[in-house]
Amino acid sequence: MGRFNINNILLVEDENELAKTLKRHLKREGFSVVVASDGKTAIKVIEDSIARGVHFELVISDVVMPNMDGIELIRWIKNQHPEVSVVLLSGFGDLGSVVETIRPNLDDYFQKPLTPTDMMNLIERIDFKRKRLENQTAL
Repeated sequence: MGRFNINNILLVEDENELAKTLKRHLKREGFSVVVASDGKTAIKVIEDSIARGVHFELVISDVVMPNMDGIELIRWIKNQHPEVSVVLLSGFGDLGSVVETIRPNLDDYFQKPLTPTDMMNLIERIDFKRKRLENQTAL
């Protein structure tokens, strides 16, 4: 498990090269990573994983994707699996309006391009939030 309480990450990204780069880096950091290319595929991956007893602690999703965008996906995740942390990635400049639309469902967001260091800082923030929430729940 390493230094984080996050083990399993679902990366939802339709840009194949970015997905491969981020997956490779995350695996090198010790995470188990599954990639889905759109929201509908991500839902199937989540449901299939849960059926096998594997739960994702973190979903990192692009906003604009074919079939189902990241906003719809994050709403579905938080409705079905509120314990899962979700992060939204966007290549568009006006991420602020998107974030405000779904703020209650969002754990964090990041503007592309995303470096491996950015990704690790993002995961560290999410992990900190998850640990703080677990501690509050335990009290």
